[in-house]
Amino acid sequence: MRRKTRTVHALSSLSGSSLILHERLRGVPLGYDFPMRLPAPKRRRSPEGVRLLLLQRQVERFSAARIDRAMQHAWKKEYDPQQFFSVAIPHEDGAVLHAFGAEIAVRHSEYSLDWKALGHDEALPFWAAHTGFSTLDYRCEKAPEDPTRLRMYRGLGMLAAELASEQTAGFFFPHEQVLLPHSEEVVHAFRDRGPLDPFDLQELAE
Repeated sequence: MRRKTRTVHALSSLSGSSLILHERLRGVPLGYDFPMRLPAPKRRRSPEGVRLLLLQRQVERFSAARIDRAMQHAWKKEYDPQQFFSVAIPHEDGAVLHAFGAEIAVRHSEYSLDWKALGHDEALPFWAAHTGFSTLDYRCEKAPEDPTRLRMYRGLGMLAAELASEQTAGFFFPHEQVLLPHSEEVVHAFRDRGPLDPFDLQELAE
């Protein structure tokens, strides 16, 4: 009787979700390795940085001339050696873009990202196969608020659309964990106008 009293008291102290879990586990032998999988938490935007990756089947190291052309086509502005240009940074394996008073770093990496790094709970889709990636990264002193962040993403999306080629397998927003294929629909969405929220593009990956 004493044991029953303690059990009832313990159950009364459980929260609603814990009580449901207790009911599901009733009758399971002690020591049984129960294959329980809790629901994944809702994804949230990371407050750090503004970054977009181009997943590449074979890594292309963009020349300064190619980046300058991409900048001009993407942002509809002529080359200016003082305010609108790029500089190769060989020791960092990339370049730095100077545009509209901002700096955007371009870095190339010769290794692939696994499914966990790309925010997937299972194997990557076939179209995401890659051997390396290029990172477009706004240089910010502090994490921008969402309105500014989404405008920055529009700029990165426009640039990525111009730099992408047949070697580009897909695009990845690491802070939102949004993985997208290199498709006409995605490129069109990148070239659109107005703020760009990566979460709004998730349906293009389906």
